[in-house]
Amino acid sequence: RTISIKDFAAFYFKEGASMGKYTQISSPNSPSLTWETSNQYNVGFDLSMLGNRLEATIEGYIRDTKDMLTTGKALPSIYGATEPKTNSADLRTSGFEISIGWRDQFDIAGLPFGYNIKGTLSEYKSVITKFDNPNKTFAMAYYEGMEIGEIWGFEVNDLFATDEEALEYTSRVDQSYCGANLKGGWMAGDLKYEDLPTVDTDGDGIPDAGDGEISVGSNTVDNPGDRKILGNYLPSLQYGINIGFDIAGFDVSAFFQGTGNHHWYSAPLFFGFWGPYSYAYNSFIPKNFMDNVWSEENPDAYFPRPRSNQASNSTAQLGRINSRYLQNLRYLRFKNLTVGYTVPQT
Repeated sequence: RTISIKDFAAFYFKEGASMGKYTQISSPNSPSLTWETSNQYNVGFDLSMLGNRLEATIEGYIRDTKDMLTTGKALPSIYGATEPKTNSADLRTSGFEISIGWRDQFDIAGLPFGYNIKGTLSEYKSVITKFDNPNKTFAMAYYEGMEIGEIWGFEVNDLFATDEEALEYTSRVDQSYCGANLKGGWMAGDLKYEDLPTVDTDGDGIPDAGDGEISVGSNTVDNPGDRKILGNYLPSLQYGINIGFDIAGFDVSAFFQGTGNHHWYSAPLFFGFWGPYSYAYNSFIPKNFMDNVWSEENPDAYFPRPRSNQASNSTAQLGRINSRYLQNLRYLRFKNLTVGYTVPQT
């Protein structure tokens, strides 16, 4: 890069300003940057029958995105700048959309009563089809075959019922990877991470026993340790229902909308969810918080024994993404209601 010393001095060391101590230039861009391109293929049909009372539209599609702009190969720290984005990935999105409706009319007490109902359903999936990550390591942005939105985490089904159970289990299964900020070791009311089968003991090629350690293995798709795909953070499945009727000048319509296959895991230090499990001095505590906290009198509680700093960072007991605290965000909501009356012309 060529830079004018005069322009440099005028910008960084303006007349009358304090002497600058240092300066820097922006990180370089890739010289081969180009536009992303996409090709989309659709197939579908529209149906109308029974005097237009039944109508349906069904469509399927595939969209291929080529040369997606993202981070490319990991560069050594000696490079000295932020890794530039390059056209280094391909993405395929496939999905469908369905819409089915029915409308009809009949008389009630001599008055025409019209009604209608319509349902819509759509779903999609986006998968990386090309990316230079032959080892499929999680240290890079993508890997071939990755579904966008994947949430990988550990399996947690129970809390330790007693100190003896915690001591016995952690003597067989090392949980230290998930126990940062855990003062006094594992106790009753703490999380029991599952040691997933990763060892083939009978030689049939299928893992049937754990390795005695909670870990991320090689941090790759082929060896993720005790992690697995728990869910997906994208609301890929969406649906809606419209219902309406009219009689004697009055009309009513209602719209319901919802999503499915939709999950979320709270970030560390999100006080709204973790409360004092983040920091002890957190002042936001819901009224029923203690009803959900483990104790000898409340062994079936949702949250573990009360300890601070358990969600203060991603290495703490609650900071590690796990199945117990993965939130299901699926919903159906009554989104809109419209009531009207049409004034007669005479």
